[in-house]
Amino acid sequence: MQTFLNALIYHRFTNRVGKTLAVLGILACATTAAHAAVDEETLFVFNTFSFLIWGALVMWMCAGFTMLESGSVRTKNASMICLKNIGIYSIAGLAYYFLGYNLMYVDVGSVIGSFKFLYGPSGDEVAMLAGNEAATAAVVKSGYSTMSNWFFQMVFVATTASIVSGALA
Repeated sequence: MQTFLNALIYHRFTNRVGKTLAVLGILACATTAAHAAVDEETLFVFNTFSFLIWGALVMWMCAGFTMLESGSVRTKNASMICLKNIGIYSIAGLAYYFLGYNLMYVDVGSVIGSFKFLYGPSGDEVAMLAGNEAATAAVVKSGYSTMSNWFFQMVFVATTASIVSGALA
């Protein structure tokens, strides 16, 4: 009797898994057929927007870690934990602005990046912000704004520093 029940349970499980995989396969085929050609400008806008939105969500991660750390200390120390995390976020953001972004992205032929002192938008981005149409095409062709990429990477650097400092809370 026990082997019959085990076989029945196994049969029901594999039947459900098979049906689920079949539905997922049909949905995957349907979505790939529905993709339409997207122009470069729309792709640029949505990629840049997604960098900013996901960066804002990562900033909320830092707030969550701050609340986690505040809950693990005495009430009298909670304000110092909040101040510590705000200070760490500020220092990490400035350090990434001054040196980190340029070290992160390598130049052609280099190994660890360039030691330029400050992050700055590319010449094409500055020209685009000034209204130059020729520069706009070059920036749009890159797929996303480097300024939004800088923000996205910076919030990860700052959140990582906040997580590491949480071990000292």
